[in-house]
Amino acid sequence: MSTPPNPAGSSPREDSPSQVDMAVARAAQSASEFAALPAFKKAELAALIAEGLAKTAADVVALGCEAKGIVRGAPAEAEEWFAGPSVSVGLARHHAAALRQIQKNGRPSLSSFRIQRGSDGRVITDLPPMFSGGAVVESGVHFQVLHTAGTTKSQVTEGQKALAKPTSSPGVTAVLGAGNVASIPVADVLHSLFVEHRPAVLKMNPVNAYLRAPFEASFAPLIEKGYVQIVDGGASVGSHLINHRDVTHVHLTGSADTHDRIVWGPPGPERDERKKQNNPVLKKTVTSELGNVSPAIVLPYLYSNSEIRSIAESLATQLTNNASFNCNAGKMLVLPKGFPQRRFLLDTLTHILEKVPLRKAYYPGAFDRFEQLTSGRKSVKRIGTPHEEQLSWTLVTEVDPHAENEPLFSTEPFCSMLSIVEVGSLDPVEFLHQAVEFCNQKLWGTLSACLFVPGLYQEDNVVEHAVHQAIVKLEYGAVGVNLWPAVVYATPRAPWGGHPKGSPTNVQSGIGFVHNPLLLPNIEKVIVTGPLIQLPKQPYIVGHKHALSAAKKHTAYSDAPSLGAALGLAKTTLFG
Repeated sequence: MSTPPNPAGSSPREDSPSQVDMAVARAAQSASEFAALPAFKKAELAALIAEGLAKTAADVVALGCEAKGIVRGAPAEAEEWFAGPSVSVGLARHHAAALRQIQKNGRPSLSSFRIQRGSDGRVITDLPPMFSGGAVVESGVHFQVLHTAGTTKSQVTEGQKALAKPTSSPGVTAVLGAGNVASIPVADVLHSLFVEHRPAVLKMNPVNAYLRAPFEASFAPLIEKGYVQIVDGGASVGSHLINHRDVTHVHLTGSADTHDRIVWGPPGPERDERKKQNNPVLKKTVTSELGNVSPAIVLPYLYSNSEIRSIAESLATQLTNNASFNCNAGKMLVLPKGFPQRRFLLDTLTHILEKVPLRKAYYPGAFDRFEQLTSGRKSVKRIGTPHEEQLSWTLVTEVDPHAENEPLFSTEPFCSMLSIVEVGSLDPVEFLHQAVEFCNQKLWGTLSACLFVPGLYQEDNVVEHAVHQAIVKLEYGAVGVNLWPAVVYATPRAPWGGHPKGSPTNVQSGIGFVHNPLLLPNIEKVIVTGPLIQLPKQPYIVGHKHALSAAKKHTAYSDAPSLGAALGLAKTTLFG
């Protein structure tokens, strides 16, 4: 099915029930054929998608900038490249490479030395660099997958082989696309196709339905065969799609409220009883990624001025990137009680934010959510004077960690604000224990968290052990050490999803992992670590002078990876 281009800012089209039925029918008719394709044929399809995504990259970025009020050529344009085509193209290329390895070896290649046992006996998989020259691009960043307790090394490789084989009844996935980031719908469709072996019907989110035309162009070879179909519309179209008899699986990126309405019905006594009886309205497999009140934890330490600035730049990046409409953005800064550098850190953060232009609050409900979470509070610091359609960068300080029914703990602040809370003490071991307990028990969601850890603590065996224990105990699907966990999302071979403690009745940040071309089984979380001060500074960090040039080169590298392209990207990051 095709549709005329939908300009950014215009009203999205609403496909009729008969059009949705036609899309599902085409996907269902192709399901067995697609599942039975040999891996090398699927690799060819993944490569075609990558080529299509690379060709439409500039259009995707232009439409995103128009919709989000980003001036072309401004540093903020880099965000649309980094979170859009750069991720999408790299992920499609990585699926193609993994599928070629499956054709040859029965599973994606993973050297045995990369599957290890940690000091606590848990199995950890060290992820290899993304592509040729990846070590240059990643510049000291290290990715690991922590597998669930009880997983053995052999179960990892055997699990890869099992996931590489399609089931006899593949079915069809209904993908309810995300509205904030251009790569999410693409990534979810790729996961359905090449990890779960199912055709997908993608319903565009009304917020970014303007991307339908470039998506159709990118997936054209698969749309022609029925392996991918795209439809438009709001809640009624989504409801018709997921309840279609030929749709066997649903994947959504959105809110926990949307998940519960789909699975359990509207709020009220009937829903409560359904949950109690484990009797869902929608009796289909549902996977999801649903957001988070993401914590950013700063260990007690006497930091240097450059270390404080590095922490502040990371926090400012998380707050301002995509106008703060990212589910993985740090929203709760967790400091040690009595932290002597608290004022210095917040003053540095404020100074950085004062230099970042305010952005259009383009996501629906942002103003109401901002008002709900900030009104009536004494300690609210607004930075910048907003014009129409804008919100200030905002810090909410003096949050009581012991407060009952604190909405900042239970409501994802999907808008331009960061809250600050203090727990524990200045003893790093005690602080880590209290901070982990606070995050796991008080904050809603299980998607991502980050820790800021000074390098000298790695030389203190007691503190180093406490940091390791904190990383393991944090109930989040991605944990960044000195890095924004969005780096996990943006890396094509690192799985992305909520901690597996989520369940249909208490979904938290969702169920299942996507972005998994290596077909890793039994995932508990992905850990990404790096130095507190990164040299060179990564181009996605706020204030980087060459962000836009680096973002374009990173997209080109994702499309045609090589050592030369990696060195060129590194040069741009350093010198422009």
